[in-house]
Amino acid sequence: MMARSGAKNKMDVDADMEMSVEVLLKDLANIKDDAFCINFCLQAVLSTYATTHALLSYARRLVQDIEKREGTTVKPAVLSAVYQAVRRLGTWQLIRFGSDDENGEVDGDEDERAFDGKEWQRFRVANMVGEMRRLVGMGKMAMAVVVWRRHRLDENLLPHVQSILDEMPESVPTPEFIPWLRNEVLPHIQSQDRVKLSIWIEQRARITEMRERSPHNALQVISLLNLNVMQERLNVDESVTGQIC
Repeated sequence: MMARSGAKNKMDVDADMEMSVEVLLKDLANIKDDAFCINFCLQAVLSTYATTHALLSYARRLVQDIEKREGTTVKPAVLSAVYQAVRRLGTWQLIRFGSDDENGEVDGDEDERAFDGKEWQRFRVANMVGEMRRLVGMGKMAMAVVVWRRHRLDENLLPHVQSILDEMPESVPTPEFIPWLRNEVLPHIQSQDRVKLSIWIEQRARITEMRERSPHNALQVISLLNLNVMQERLNVDESVTGQIC
């Protein structure tokens, strides 16, 4: 089978020899080994976003069908890997193509030009905390915020916010991180992490004043301290109210 041949070559399908997605899916449908098909769909290195999305969608349908069959089930790790890959591909699409299309569709020419199958496979299995640190460390805050919004809960990013912020270069402009901290980090931070975050905010305000020569921007940073304190008081009040009730 052509699909099996691709698997033996580390599932790296060359762009010049890549079969149409219809033929590929038909080949997979003829294979009775469900585990092989799922692994192939997860690990195939393809040249376009559309083909990669089609394979992952096939894998998702396959695990759903297996779960519906009487007497069959999918290992939790496999089920998690499939759904995680589908979600991460959506994140990857937003990062690389900047599309907000909820259906995950991108322009064909842009897809061909920008999609990197090997880089996608790296992202698919990457540690998202490490990915956040990498993006923040490169000053790519818009990309980092996308990852944060989509994976804060499922990848448990919040406890690692301090190590993520520590990677931020001094050159990152305040408008690129203040709204994120104010609206998406501080409202969710745990009490035990607020002291460290306060120290980071104070240090960043000094850096901003020296680097940008802008008291206004420095004040914008330091104002996050007030929000940090207010949020802490709110958390305490909610805790006390809960105990009374």
